[in-house]
Amino acid sequence: MSKWFDVSKSGLKKIQSEKNKFFIVQELISNAFDEKVSSVDIELSPLKNSRHWELMVSDDSPDGFKDLTHAYTLFAESYKKGNVKQRGRFNLGEKLALAMFRSAKIKSTKGTVLFNEDGTRTSSIKKTTSGTQFIGEIKLTESEMSDIVKRCNDIIVPKGVELNVMGNSKFYEIPKFTFETSLPTIIADEEGNLKNSTQKTMVEIYPKSKDKGCIFELGIPIVDCDIDYDINVMQKVPLNKDRDNVLPSYR
Repeated sequence: MSKWFDVSKSGLKKIQSEKNKFFIVQELISNAFDEKVSSVDIELSPLKNSRHWELMVSDDSPDGFKDLTHAYTLFAESYKKGNVKQRGRFNLGEKLALAMFRSAKIKSTKGTVLFNEDGTRTSSIKKTTSGTQFIGEIKLTESEMSDIVKRCNDIIVPKGVELNVMGNSKFYEIPKFTFETSLPTIIADEEGNLKNSTQKTMVEIYPKSKDKGCIFELGIPIVDCDIDYDINVMQKVPLNKDRDNVLPSYR
C-alpha cells in the first residue's frame, strides 16, 4: 500500500541551497547539545580531486542517538518538543541538513544508518560504545567552509561542554549580565501538539561578537539584530521552520 507522501531529496536540496551552509552544522550541533555530552567535535576535510568536503560531527553522549528511525522520519514525535530547555522540536532540522549531502552516515549506540549516493538507505549493526558520529560528503566552496568554521566559533557553549572546532577548543564563557524574564516560547500540550506559551527563563548577555548583536537560542546563533549585545535566551525561541528568524514582536 502506498504512503501519502514521498520526498524528493534533490528538490529539497534545491530549496535549501540558497541558505547559508552553516545551518547544516547548526542542526547537528543542536542535536548534540541536547544530549548529555561533555564534548562535541567538528572536522571539515577536503576530498581529493573533488569539490566536496567531508564533514564529521561527533559527541560522547552515553546514550547516543535515542531512536535511529528519527534520523530519516520527518516529523516523528520528538521527545524534545515538550521541553523548552532543548533546541529540537519538529524532527525536521536534521533532514533539511541531510538533503545537502552527497552521502552520509550516522553511527551510534543503536547501530548505523547509511545514506547512499544513489538515494538508497541501508543499515548496519556496527555501533559505537558511546556517543554519535555523523560523517557526510558535501559540496562547499572555500569561502563557505571558512564561514562555517567562523560561525561555529560564535556558538555559546553550554556549561560543562567542550566544543572542538577543527582542533580549537571552546568552552562556556561567563556572561556580562544575566536576568530572568518571561518570554514567548513553544510547548507541547497533552496530545503532543505544539502551541505558543509564555515561560520564565534566564537570559544571558554578552558583548556583541560582530558588528551587529545576535539573538541566540540556548547558545545557537539565530538572527542578527541592531543591538549592542549578543542575547542568549535559555529556552526555545519561537522560530520559523527554517530556524533562522524570529517574529518582529519577539525582536
